[in-house]
Order: sequence, then C-alpha cells, then structure tokens
Amino acid sequence: MKRTKGITLLALVITIVIMLLLAGVALQMAMGENGLIVKSTQAKKEQAKSELLEIVKLNYLNLKTKAIENSQPSPEYELSLSTTEFLDKYNIVDDNIVDKQGNIIETKQEILNTLKMLYPNKKIVGGVEIPESDKDKMILKLKVLDETKEIYFGAFGISESLTPIKIDYGNGTKGEISDLYNGITIEYSRGEYIIKVEETGYFSMGGQLHSFLGEGIEVEIIHWGKVTRNKEYFDERWNIRIPNVSKIYEPEPEEIVVFYENAKITEIPKDLFKNKRGIKDISRFIESKTIKSIPEDLFKECPDIERFSETFSGCENLESIPENLFKYNTKVKEFYQTFSRM
Repeated sequence: MKRTKGITLLALVITIVIMLLLAGVALQMAMGENGLIVKSTQAKKEQAKSELLEIVKLNYLNLKTKAIENSQPSPEYELSLSTTEFLDKYNIVDDNIVDKQGNIIETKQEILNTLKMLYPNKKIVGGVEIPESDKDKMILKLKVLDETKEIYFGAFGISESLTPIKIDYGNGTKGEISDLYNGITIEYSRGEYIIKVEETGYFSMGGQLHSFLGEGIEVEIIHWGKVTRNKEYFDERWNIRIPNVSKIYEPEPEEIVVFYENAKITEIPKDLFKNKRGIKDISRFIESKTIKSIPEDLFKECPDIERFSETFSGCENLESIPENLFKYNTKVKEFYQTFSRM
C-alpha cells in the first residue's frame, strides 16, 4: 500500500513538473522576444503605421491633383500633414506623429521621406524636367540658331581665385572652371542644350575674350536655383551675366544682380524683382533693343535700392517710361546712365 502511495506521489510530482514546464513554455511563447503578445503588439504598430501612411498618401495625391487642376506647382510634402483628415486622427509632437491617445506611430521625417520616395516632385518648366536633385542648380535652355557658335563660360571680369564653377554644358560634357577669368570656350552646333550650373555666386556667358556675344543664340532662364552674391566683392556690380535672354520663367533670387546682355524679350516680367527687399542694386538690361515696355510696378518690391546703374542702357526701342516707375524707391542715391543710349 505504501509502495502504491509512493508511486502515486511520484507521478503527481512528475505531472506537476511537466505542467510547470508546459506553463513556462506557454509563457515564453506568449511573453518572450518572439512571443505571441509581442508579435501581436508589433502587428498593431505596423497596422497603425500602414493606416497613417495610407492617409498621408491619399492627402498628398488629393493636394497634387488640385495643384494640377489649377496649373500650380506640386505641393510641399508637409502639407499632407496639416489636412483635416490627418489632424482628426493624429497630432505632431516634437518630431513624432502620435495618435489621439498619445501613442507614437512614426517619426515625421520618416513619413516625409517615404512620400518623397513614392512621389518624387519632378518640376517641369519650359518643357524641362527639374528633378529634386537639380533644385539648387541654375538651369538654362540654350538655343543655337547658327550652324555653329562658340560660347565663353566663366566669370566675366574676375581675376581673383574664387570657388570653381561646376557646369554641365548640355552637350554630353561636364567640367569644372577654376580659371574664372579665362574661363572655357565651348563650340556648339545648331540645336537646343540644357545647361546646368552648380551652386555659385558668379557666372558669365559671352563671346570670346569677354566680348559681346552678338546674335546666333537665345537663352531661356528655366530655373535660378541656389544662386547668391558676395556683397563685399560684388558691391555695385552684377555677378551673373547671361546674353540673349528670350524667356525668364521665375523671379530672380533676392541677392543676385544680373547683366542681361542683348535680351530678346519684348516686355520684362512684372514679378521679376518681387524678391528684392533689402538689396541695394538691381539687374540691368544693356543693349536690349527688343524691349518695348516696362511694367509700372517693376520695382515696387525693391524699397531699399540705392542705385539704378545702366538699368535700361541701350534699350533704344522703349515706347514709353511709366510715370510711377520709381515711386517706391525713396532711398535711391544715384541714377547712372539709367536710360542712356550706347
């Protein structure tokens, strides 16, 4: 009898041990690193991320559709995080997107990076596609009308050693111009070329030996990019020189002063100088005989200009000069050959 009880007790102990082991295994399966609870939590997080991304994607596509309908540029990616649909479900706290219970779903930057990858903004201006990678480059469309044309690239009138200019000449060759004064001369055949200039504060196109280029080409300014101006070095001087400009698609950046040599436009874009608050000098249209009129409010957004130097010098075919052209430029100290004939 005692022996039977001993066997029964041993069996009970073994059963309890086995049950404890099974409970441990079950607990590990539920709570461990790869447990069911952890997996369930991860699945919920992934589902929440997926739902967030779907809402943001739909928001962005709706914004982009409206922009296309209204002939506007593609919307900024961040706008998709400020719609009613987004704000009804989420908040942005610091750099995180959280739900209404305060649970972090994803970082704001990660969502924006995903949008950029899925829907890269390919801006198209004047028939030229401008990918995100080119947004800081100055982009020009060169039209060569003659059989061949030699064009100088460099930085007209600069003898000092400044940062080299990186340039894609649009003919299959790229290069870096370190001798800015002598520059580089490229021969083009008849046709169209897209020229891209890396971030720079000075750039010039023209004839050989710094001469006027003359006829035989036209240039469209597609995109200014990130172009600045060394105010100390270029005080009272232009820092960008482009000949035979036939179209300008966007307003100039704030700091630059452009020498439009022999421009081929008939009327200057009325918003060309809308970004010029704080600048003391203004671009000039020298020997631009096709210009017939000047918008009356051309300089309205330039209240700090102090000099109008050769601004319309050689523009012989101007039919009239607006009476209130300089109405808002009360700080002007000098008018130098502003309308002189060359």
